[in-house]
Amino acid sequence: ITDGSEDEFVMPLVYSRFKVDLLHRVVVKQSKTLESTYFLLRRMFNEPKVARVTLAPIGIIFLVYSFFLLIQHPEWGIGGIILFLGIYFIGKAYGLDKSLQGFLEGVRKSVSEGRLSFVFYLGAGVLMLIGFAVGFNASIAHTVPHIAVATFIFYSISWITLSAVAIAIARAIDAFSEGRKVGRYFTSAFITISIGLIIWGTAGYIINPEIKESIYRFATTVFAALFVSAIGLLFTKKK
Repeated sequence: ITDGSEDEFVMPLVYSRFKVDLLHRVVVKQSKTLESTYFLLRRMFNEPKVARVTLAPIGIIFLVYSFFLLIQHPEWGIGGIILFLGIYFIGKAYGLDKSLQGFLEGVRKSVSEGRLSFVFYLGAGVLMLIGFAVGFNASIAHTVPHIAVATFIFYSISWITLSAVAIAIARAIDAFSEGRKVGRYFTSAFITISIGLIIWGTAGYIINPEIKESIYRFATTVFAALFVSAIGLLFTKKK
């Protein structure tokens, strides 16, 4: 006799030791389907993989919306949620969640083993937060949507790029500590800088497209990005 679906995990053990002629279930004051569904969901959410796929996005959605509620702009919360879901779905489609999981595992190892890379991971997080704060403060005064977005990117991309470079250096330190090659991480840093330059120049041109200096600045940043990428590729080839 068991008191519910929670105890039925012992049934295979009973079947292996005794001959069972009949199994009779009696549901008292509750739905059998409801109880089974409850325990099934509880077992599913106890699985780390299922929890990361389901509970983590829901939690982030709540955090995003509550953040915009706190700053008294709930209408921005819907846009933030849609942006997060778009990034989440794209990440799942291209397997970026595995890269993120590897990154978090690297951070965990650097903390637990006391590596120097933890300082760079911490600095990367601080730089990322500064970038978002600077971009938000610069773009909040603009009412035209594409100008506001371009302003946010223009003022935040340099900080975000530095954050990505710090992460690349941290991963290079981890690779060196584990005896692996570090060349590709430095290449990633150079490519990140070049991408940041292109995005910065593009955002500046969108903000002031009528100024001739914007065109020259955009062209200069593109050539600078190509030059930095070439340096990164040559560095990798030497490695």
